[in-house]
Amino acid sequence: MARVLVVEDALEVLDLVVARLRRGGHEVRCSPADPPVAARRSQAFSPEVCVVDVALPEGAGLRALQALRAADADVRLIACTAAGVDVNVISAIRSGATEVVSTLHGLEVALGQSPRPHGRPHPRRLLSS
Repeated sequence: MARVLVVEDALEVLDLVVARLRRGGHEVRCSPADPPVAARRSQAFSPEVCVVDVALPEGAGLRALQALRAADADVRLIACTAAGVDVNVISAIRSGATEVVSTLHGLEVALGQSPRPHGRPHPRRLLSS
């Protein structure tokens, strides 16, 4: 499976996301909600995917997306946003996210851990900035 870096500030959410991703066979590392630290951890770990909470305090989620994109132009950036709030989706795309999900199940589908309902293939939301 994939090497995944998770950037999240809420410990209970972080624990749940990490547990579900590891159960899906991914190698997971975590980063604090600090954009420069996230970029350094990404450079050291070389993840294939970075999962970032867009709603981190004081815009840190969007800055983390930008820092991660600057650190690795090819990394797959998945932005997580509460209920797909339009402003968060647009801001995430402008900040370098390639995909946006609003639920843990959406993240699992994006990473190929869970099938789409009714057996349909997942039409990945490939978003460009």
